[in-house]
Amino acid sequence: MVQHLLATLPDKRFKPLFLSHSSVTATDLLRLLCGQLGRTLRLRRADNVTELRRAWQQLDRLWPVLVLDEAQAYSAGALEEVRLLSCHPHDTQPPFSLILVGDEQLLPRLQMGINAPLLGRLSFCLHVPPWTFEELQGYLQARLQAASIHTMPFEEPALRLLLQAANGRPRLVNHLAQRALEAAAGQNLRCVSASQVQSAIDLMPWLAKL
Repeated sequence: MVQHLLATLPDKRFKPLFLSHSSVTATDLLRLLCGQLGRTLRLRRADNVTELRRAWQQLDRLWPVLVLDEAQAYSAGALEEVRLLSCHPHDTQPPFSLILVGDEQLLPRLQMGINAPLLGRLSFCLHVPPWTFEELQGYLQARLQAASIHTMPFEEPALRLLLQAANGRPRLVNHLAQRALEAAAGQNLRCVSASQVQSAIDLMPWLAKL
């Protein structure tokens, strides 16, 4: 979904920067940003910040859009580093747009006192509800077609079980479908039955808690 959003941004107006390494330290985050912008990596934090400021300026008409995926898992230090990058005292406006992407734990994490300065700089929140059964079914069909599978390989009970187990999460559809297809292929079956889907579900015992 995030990659689809970034793909819709016009290349002549925006410069997307996507980070999904949620375990990085504040120092690592600066270095990753420098790398994505083609800047020379430095040892000192101040030097990397300077490199980033030069990079913002040299983008000319391209507006940077920084996306932090799995943002609920970023350390307080890394989030604070992002805030500091966005509020240099000599800037008349933020040098980039920031999008934080995460699960249901993200908002409670941002509401912690330590993240209050960053929270005060955010201007909107978009809550994406779990997908409906029909949306998941359409998503699965699209993913199969992208893999050159144009005939639905799942029997009706198997499809219903798979989508119910995914519980509105397209990522789980990917995992369960792949495991079920592998199980059917291992048995030389042309169609995936409910038993193969159940085998895939059994490989993920944490699904019950989701």
